[in-house]
Amino acid sequence: MIGQAQWAAVKRIVLWLGLFLCGYALWRARALAGDALARVSPVGWICVCTLLMAIWVLAVFAWRQYLRAYMGQDPGWRRAMRQVGLLLVGKYVPGGVFGFLARMYDQANVPRQRLFWAGLAEQAVGVSMPVALGGVLYMAAAEVSLAWLWLIALLPLLALLGVWSLHRCAGWLPWLRKHAVASGMPVWPRFLLAAVAQVAQLLAWVSLVFVLVHDLYGMDGFSALGVAGAFLLAVAAGMVMVLAPGGIGVREAALVGLASHWLGTAQAIFMAALLRILSSLLDVFAGWVATLSRSLEHRND
Repeated sequence: MIGQAQWAAVKRIVLWLGLFLCGYALWRARALAGDALARVSPVGWICVCTLLMAIWVLAVFAWRQYLRAYMGQDPGWRRAMRQVGLLLVGKYVPGGVFGFLARMYDQANVPRQRLFWAGLAEQAVGVSMPVALGGVLYMAAAEVSLAWLWLIALLPLLALLGVWSLHRCAGWLPWLRKHAVASGMPVWPRFLLAAVAQVAQLLAWVSLVFVLVHDLYGMDGFSALGVAGAFLLAVAAGMVMVLAPGGIGVREAALVGLASHWLGTAQAIFMAALLRILSSLLDVFAGWVATLSRSLEHRND
């Protein structure tokens, strides 16, 4: 068995290695973005920064609600912020599971199996929701019809149904069987609130893409909707390819291909690089907050 001291060392390694790899992602994207940063207006940058902060706050809020739903206790904002930071920078470590594991062992004396399920539910929704929402936006743009957008209201309920099904089928899946007995169902109103927060987080990303394509290319309406849908689908592709640190390369290639109906290749590469820079900056910020939170906790101890 690995003790708490060893897990503390693992968390530090994941955090700092993840931050280093975030920096690599920024360096790589910077070379592709060229002068795209200078072409966004000051008002556009204010909107982008506001939306990035909203995305981070919603991620922390959603994870806090998942913990309340599964653990039956409120972890508080500081612990939720630290654990979100561990996950976001941990995804840059090849393998894709180190941030998940570091977050599981962030707190001593907690029921690991219920914490495992909180993380599994969040990740399952986190992968499937961009596919669902991105598909809805992509189809709305391709069909030039807003009728598709009413499906967005159903996404939290579909997330609830999907995780409920996962709980019910856990005993049939070898890799989940040992967690099935002690998993227990979450407090569903809390879970639904977490799923709503995740949808809101993705809609904030959609708004950010709208701001960028409008400032950079004068694009709006269904074309911007299509690019936003392509971005969410590309994000999901990057999450699935766990061997690529942070989905680097996979997400960009998927975005260039999916957005080709509305953007030229050079424009799509611009957008992919710029969105990589912004998302990596957000991950670095989340990792810095996690580091600060850990330092403050040790100081108080």
